[in-house]
Amino acid sequence: MKSPFEGIGRRQAGLLLSTAALALSAGCLKQKESLIVVAITADLDLPSATTLSISAGKITQTYGISGLTQTTAVERGIYLDTKTTGQVTVSATTQGGTPCKIYSKSTTVNVAAGAIVNATLKLSGGDACGAVSDAATDTGGGVDGPAPDGGTGGFDAGSADARAPSLMSCTSYIHSIDTDCTSNTTVYGVAVSPNGQTVVTAGDDGRAKIWRFNGKTLTSAGLADLPSSAAGFGTLAFSPDGSILAIGWSDGVDLWNTTTWVRIRKLATPGSVYDIGFTPDGQQIMSIDSTNLHIHNIATPTVLHSIAIPEFTWLLAVSPIAATGTTTAAVALQDGTVRAFTHTATGFVANPTMLVTDPTAGTTRSVRFSRDGTLLAAGNELGQLFFWRYPLTSSMPTSPIVDVETPTTSGTLNWLAFSPDNRTIAVAGAYSPSVSTFAVAAPRGLIGLNRTPTDSLQSITYSPSGSALLAGGVTCGYVLVCAD
Repeated sequence: MKSPFEGIGRRQAGLLLSTAALALSAGCLKQKESLIVVAITADLDLPSATTLSISAGKITQTYGISGLTQTTAVERGIYLDTKTTGQVTVSATTQGGTPCKIYSKSTTVNVAAGAIVNATLKLSGGDACGAVSDAATDTGGGVDGPAPDGGTGGFDAGSADARAPSLMSCTSYIHSIDTDCTSNTTVYGVAVSPNGQTVVTAGDDGRAKIWRFNGKTLTSAGLADLPSSAAGFGTLAFSPDGSILAIGWSDGVDLWNTTTWVRIRKLATPGSVYDIGFTPDGQQIMSIDSTNLHIHNIATPTVLHSIAIPEFTWLLAVSPIAATGTTTAAVALQDGTVRAFTHTATGFVANPTMLVTDPTAGTTRSVRFSRDGTLLAAGNELGQLFFWRYPLTSSMPTSPIVDVETPTTSGTLNWLAFSPDNRTIAVAGAYSPSVSTFAVAAPRGLIGLNRTPTDSLQSITYSPSGSALLAGGVTCGYVLVCAD
């Protein structure tokens, strides 16, 4: 049941409480239900807290909020059924501030049937990422058991990177030649070199732009443009050692030497390149067009192997970990699934594994592997975020599935990026322009949110240190850098 106080001020809440009390005394349908009104503050200001979970007995509800402070209480109400009376534990939880911090507090109240009870909670912080893993809360379908190495399914239980961006400080830079949106450019590719010093952005304007990066700000380099011989999306990938930059266009993949910025060669493809990724050894590149998955040796212009994809494709993720003689690529499909393709020395293995998201969700928009290759994530056009452990042991995602749309109001997850320490995952959102981050460990709550972009975001990546997030915008050709 939705709280009667969500989205209203304290004075209006007081009026509602008075009305509720009169209604209860008059014998309305809720006369035997109890209502707990919780006044919540925090031990420090949390402007980035956007969701609040309140539990009382067996009831849990989640509300949208606009931050918490140390002094001004946020009031929310939660109804209890007629059987819940006596001593009841009330708790509240939110996430905000530095990544991997969860803020919570509990208290006990005495509840009588039909009563209105007040509770006061001042939330304090604790480590949400230390020893907790999604395996601890997996229930029902999708439970895969512990990670193969006995760890936490790709979650690094070490200390959080204190420099991780809060998303409270984001700056826009112009990729486009024009500054007034007349070119209607979308930045489909944002890539940071492995040493963190170079950023390249590319879009459907047929050009890639080189920037110097100091960890917080972008400066246009002297060689500003890497032009293509054709149009396209301009998807990007650095080789694992940083020596080669690959750019996908409508006629293939351009390879550039990142020392001399001389084009090495073009890898030909039969269709426009939607996404690309290097294999872990840096010697091959996988790419997708609308209906096929391809692999090239970087020294050979012609395609090495291809396989048809049984549905229209969107994005590609290449596993950073290769088993002996094999490489895996996950492809997001328009039918609401993810297909995991295995490539061997003789070609792609037929009948790729189909991973189930939500059969009613429609398009799976984005897919990415964690940096250590032990998790695979996918986002769809309904604002849902799914995780699987890798190597795959089940086609069903692990619990919990993340509802990104409620706290961010972004209904489509255009692009995902795992942080280098695998603790957080960043989401580039559409329709409600935003960049957001979520904890990888259960309960996978919202950590940071920024709605400063003037339009939707199409691409996103972390810097190698994890201290910055960079994203590409839709239609106005801007690049967003979030770094504290």
